[in-house]
Amino acid sequence: MLNLEHILAQDRLMRAMTGMNLKSFEEMLPSFTEAYEEKIVEHIPGEIPIEGDLGFQGLQNEFENIHLPHKKPRGKGLTEKQKEENKALSSKRVKCEHAHAGIKRYNCVVSIYRNRKTGFDDQLMLIATGLWNFYLKTA
Repeated sequence: MLNLEHILAQDRLMRAMTGMNLKSFEEMLPSFTEAYEEKIVEHIPGEIPIEGDLGFQGLQNEFENIHLPHKKPRGKGLTEKQKEENKALSSKRVKCEHAHAGIKRYNCVVSIYRNRKTGFDDQLMLIATGLWNFYLKTA
């Protein structure tokens, strides 16, 4: 299995994996991440709530339908109400996290996809999700 931190720490491996050196990859990464997150969120209707983790912290200022857990203030703790809200949110999200983990059991979804056939990566994901759903129904 690939160790992403190991790849990001070494320029030679970064060139082999992405075709660019570490400096240019780090320069490109914020703009790519920002564009990727914006494209995903803007296509979701406003009446559907989006529940994420603290990795989506910046998007809560831009969109109203995003629900994120409370972040612990520096040097302080969360109030009991905030802890309860975080627990309620995580109990909803855990179902999705378990589904993602189940889908990742099919290694074709996790491994680096090198084929250039258009749409085949989407077909792999559909097959993996279908197999996981079938497993859940029959288990």
